[in-house]
Amino acid sequence: MNIIIKIDKANQIRISTITGIFTLKDILKKLKEIYSDPELVNLPNSLWDIREADLSSFTAEQIQTLSEFVAGTWGKDNNKKTAIAAGQDFIYGMSRMYAQTLEFKTSNTTMVFKEYDEALIWLTKGTLPSPTAGEIIVG
Repeated sequence: MNIIIKIDKANQIRISTITGIFTLKDILKKLKEIYSDPELVNLPNSLWDIREADLSSFTAEQIQTLSEFVAGTWGKDNNKKTAIAAGQDFIYGMSRMYAQTLEFKTSNTTMVFKEYDEALIWLTKGTLPSPTAGEIIVG
C-alpha cells in the first residue's frame, strides 16, 4: 500500500491518496502517524482517494476495527468532514459500510462518492479548487 498525503491549505483539506493492496495493519499505522501530527490532524476536512486501492482482502470485521480506531481518535473532535472517493462498485460498497459504521460512533460527517471531483466539491461547499492551490506534499 502506498499513501501520498497532500495539504490544500486554502481549503483546509488533507488529501490522502492510497494505491495498491489496502491492509488494516498498514492503514492503522498510517492513521497513527497522521493523528499524531498536529498539522495533519487539525485540518477540518479530509479526502481519502482510494479509487486505485485494492480492498479485496478487507473484511466486515476489519471495517469495524478501522471505524472504532478512527472514532476514538479523529472522531473525538466535532465539525470535521471526510469525503471518500471510491470509484469501483466494490470499493464504494465497502466505503459505505465504513461510513455507516462510523456514523454511529462520532458526530463528524463522512460521505462516500464514486467520483473524486464530487467528493472535493462537497468538501469545498460547491467550488472545485485549483489543482495546486496552497498544496503541500507530505511524505
